[in-house]
This record gives sequence, structure tokens and C-alpha cells, in this order.
Amino acid sequence: MRGRVMLVWAAAGAASLAGCGAAPGPFAQYPGAKRIDRVVDAQVLREETEIVLTNTTAAALPPGRLWLNNWYSREFEGLAIGETVTLGLSGFRDEFGGGFRAGGFFATRAAEPVVAAQVEPADGSPLIALLVIREKAR
Repeated sequence: MRGRVMLVWAAAGAASLAGCGAAPGPFAQYPGAKRIDRVVDAQVLREETEIVLTNTTAAALPPGRLWLNNWYSREFEGLAIGETVTLGLSGFRDEFGGGFRAGGFFATRAAEPVVAAQVEPADGSPLIALLVIREKAR
């Protein structure tokens, strides 16, 4: 009887470890090995639970992945010259699926500040840093 119980526990342990070698989930890990190629004059402004991106450069920002604070990311469709887009902070996830602490009226924890933003182009080229505006002008 004891041998069967041990066999069941061993099978359960093997089954739980089988997921460890599986393909990575839908969440990305920050590409720390990539260098930042340039800083562009595209501005990121935090508005409560959203960010507003405005491309004030003379070139479009390429599609790829948008990174905040070198930890949270989401898919990025690119940004045309002069275009402005508003993105909800709740759409940004870390490599483990955890969400950005956006704050807001019903938040139970303090909001996380936005201190860095980069675009990781889908073509594999180096990161592009954006200007983060820390506080709204009064």
C-alpha cells in the first residue's frame, strides 16, 4: 500500500514539474542585453491611470513593444509623426503577468510612478528611449 502512495506522489510531482520546461507565456522579459540606440523627442505623460504618448519627432516610432520602468510592457502599434495616443496602464504586464500599479480612486496600494519608457522595435533593432514627463505643467 505504501508503495502505491509513493508512486502516486511521484507521478503528481512529475506532472507538476512538466510545466516548468514549457514554452514561455505571453509575457515578455525586459531585453537588458539590448542597448538604447537613441533618445527621441516623443513624450510620455502620466494622467492618473493612463499614459499619453505624443510623437513630436520628424520620424514615426516603429511598432513593437513599449516598456515602462524597464519592467512592464505591452504590444505597441507604432506612432506616426505628430500622433498622440492614450494607453491604459492596466494593459502593461511584467514577465510574470503582474500588472502595473496604476492607482486610481479604488486602488488599495500606492500608484507606481512612470520613470522610464522605451520602444523595443519588432524588427530587433536597438531600444528607443522616450522622454518621460514626471509632472504635469501647472
